[in-house]
Amino acid sequence: MVNLYERNSIDNLINLRTIKFNNFNFVLRGIPDNKLNNQRYTLLTFFPIILFDQFKYFFNMFFLLVCISQFFEPLRVGFLISYLAPLLFVLLITMIKEAYEDYKRGQRDKVLNEKTYKRLDCHSGIIRDVKAQDMRVGDII
Repeated sequence: MVNLYERNSIDNLINLRTIKFNNFNFVLRGIPDNKLNNQRYTLLTFFPIILFDQFKYFFNMFFLLVCISQFFEPLRVGFLISYLAPLLFVLLITMIKEAYEDYKRGQRDKVLNEKTYKRLDCHSGIIRDVKAQDMRVGDII
């Protein structure tokens, strides 16, 4: 004889273990979509992240401090451009490289997100094409 408490816990366990295929009537909470995005930067975060990443290294910070020191007359040794040019050159090359790599990551993500697969629609029994970014939990691929 199963008492009422045990029966409710068994029903709850069965409901937790139920897999719903192609059921779009319920909302999956806490499950992210399937779209890939491996890009590191946005337009707003590009310069701050690049500058932070570069000035955490000793030599770049050293060149920055030497450039800043040249603005003060008692510490001036030579022309400001002779200290500023190497630092700006390194930063410019790094920014170009990082922007190109981030662009290429975005292109690879776009290709993978647009790739199509066959999905079985359980309600109608029809096999349809679906993009990788539009797949959801419970789809039969």
